[in-house]
Amino acid sequence: MRNAGWRASGDGCGEDAAGARNPNVIHEAQMSAGDRMADRLARGAGSWTFIIIFGLALGTWIVINTLLPGDRVIDPFPYILLNLMLSCLAAIQAPVILMSQNRQEMRDRIQVEQDYQVNVKAEVLIEELVRRTEGLEDALLEIRSRCDEIGDRLP
Repeated sequence: MRNAGWRASGDGCGEDAAGARNPNVIHEAQMSAGDRMADRLARGAGSWTFIIIFGLALGTWIVINTLLPGDRVIDPFPYILLNLMLSCLAAIQAPVILMSQNRQEMRDRIQVEQDYQVNVKAEVLIEELVRRTEGLEDALLEIRSRCDEIGDRLP
């Protein structure tokens, strides 16, 4: 039985052969280049690779500026330039990560809406199956009663 209202072939809008829409494809189609860049930055900044490399870079900065002779030091203790760079990085990175989280929330909303639509369609189909099953039960009862009548007529 075919689901009413669901197309059987993909139309390039995130629909598969069964007619189900892929929320990731729908969401990707709505994203701008800036959105994709922000997601890549958030994905990279939230990785262990970033944390390790960033920790090594900070450690290297501190070691170099501690061990260099006084006249060659770029950023002497208390590392004010390093603090300024970290503050700027945090000021830029935080809103970008928030934008990425907002897009993930939007993707989740698309998924929830689609789940709801699937559930409604499943409920309608189940109700139809129940109705048909009840019809089959009624038909079987009718056949049984006719068989009983025929059996009563036999000698």
